[in-house]
Amino acid sequence: MIAYANGDAAAFDVLYARNKGGVYRYVLRHCGNARIADELFQDIWMTVIRARNTYVPTAKFTTWLYRGGPTQLDSFSGFLSGNSAG
Repeated sequence: MIAYANGDAAAFDVLYARNKGGVYRYVLRHCGNARIADELFQDIWMTVIRARNTYVPTAKFTTWLYRGGPTQLDSFSGFLSGNSAG
């Protein structure tokens, strides 16, 4: 993430390739709905892109990344409960 934050756009591709599978599984496991997991997955990666200029390495990148996951999931909790009736 530091390289990406410093302007190396190719570094994002490396971050994504290394972490996409684990992030998607994490999101799907927590929400239980593939369609919603797809949306959350994209939102998490958009958060990474937006954080490029403000990222401060206070922990490992994966710690920072997964800490953002629950925040994204919490934002959809109302949506999930509101659509539980189908």
